[in-house]
Amino acid sequence: MNQKRPVIAIICNQDIPDNPDEAIYNDVSQRYTTAILNAGGLPVLIPDEFPPSEIQYLRDTYSGVFLIGGGDVAVERFFGKVHPSISAPNHPRDILEIEITKHAVETSWPILGICRGIQTMNVALGGSLYTDIADQVPGTIHHSSPKGTPRNQAIHSVQFDPQSRLEKIYGKSSLNVNSFHHQAISKIASAFSPVGMTPDGLIEAVEIPDHPFAIGVQWHPECMQDDPDQIKLFTAFINACHTS
Repeated sequence: MNQKRPVIAIICNQDIPDNPDEAIYNDVSQRYTTAILNAGGLPVLIPDEFPPSEIQYLRDTYSGVFLIGGGDVAVERFFGKVHPSISAPNHPRDILEIEITKHAVETSWPILGICRGIQTMNVALGGSLYTDIADQVPGTIHHSSPKGTPRNQAIHSVQFDPQSRLEKIYGKSSLNVNSFHHQAISKIASAFSPVGMTPDGLIEAVEIPDHPFAIGVQWHPECMQDDPDQIKLFTAFINACHTS
């Protein structure tokens, strides 16, 4: 008998129009859903309006949860420094993703976070963020790629901790990655180990060592699926979801 494909809950991004009379759209880039499908999972989209009080239903129903990219986490959630580059807050999404992260850690539910996802996971567990890297971290490389940069273009490397799960997943000590973010982890949550660092010293990958799968990365591997190495993270996530 074929093994059933794990069903993965993907928490939506939202498009919020300038005109308050227009509808807000819950959406997910096809790149995310395709990466999950190609790795052997089945993606299901969860709107930001999903009640946090019903998270146990998600845990009982879905094999894993996936936090994707999008707008910035509201600064008041981690006492962050206000900066003009910060996007408008999305409080329902913040609340839902923060509570999901806590539940995933408490119940050994596999969770993957990408870009905003790693940031939300860190904030949920007590960490903080640089709200604008270029302004707050002198001497860094340029992490926010200019408009028009191909999404699959490698910009810098990430060096892995040799004892980390990520190093085992990729089977190498470093990986060349794309870069489309202006915020990053500042204070890391105590539950996480920093397992991926950029040449300028920023944390771009975290994991919880004794969890079935709790990993966050700052780059966008879903945009680099033409690189066999970038597929490995999704494959490892889906494999972990088979046994959750």
